[in-house]
Amino acid sequence: MTNAAITDVLDTRLRIWASLTGLIAAHGEELCRGEAFWENVMYDKIICAIGLGSRERAERLLFTSRSLLSTGGELTVAHIVERSPSGHENPDDWAVSVISEAEEKLNALCRRLGITASIDVRLGTASKTLLTVANERNADLIVLATHTSDILDRIFGSTVEYVIRHAECSVLVERADKALYHTTTKADGTKKA
Repeated sequence: MTNAAITDVLDTRLRIWASLTGLIAAHGEELCRGEAFWENVMYDKIICAIGLGSRERAERLLFTSRSLLSTGGELTVAHIVERSPSGHENPDDWAVSVISEAEEKLNALCRRLGITASIDVRLGTASKTLLTVANERNADLIVLATHTSDILDRIFGSTVEYVIRHAECSVLVERADKALYHTTTKADGTKKA
């Protein structure tokens, strides 16, 4: 290791130590009493970005968002429609239809889960439009999920990557469920996908 690399490592460790020292100083009594200080870290305005693909993932994102919401806080469920209509449809009719359908599905999901939320469905580029929603609502947290990346993500970058880099608030990312792609061995020695 070069001297510069050693200095960087030591500097990073010192910053971590200073952060931990500040954390202990600010929350020492709670930690000594066995209380988890992070239980008190709640957000007042959360944007939960939901795609209409996986119901299970949408439910996890909503439950996570609700668990982080302060009492009296505002939860907004955002869905961004990126696709444009085919040549057979009037773009205005198509937009109204798609937005209405998404709003109905998200309202039904929230009602079924017993989650109170505002629904915000818009047309646009997912990353930029999501940040617009967050800025308009003065969000202090955006909750969203990744998907299994493909070649387009590698070339153009992903929505999640853009949001993380440009958001003016905290961002919580649920990683793609990789369990679907792992194989396990059964007791009889055969592989199960």
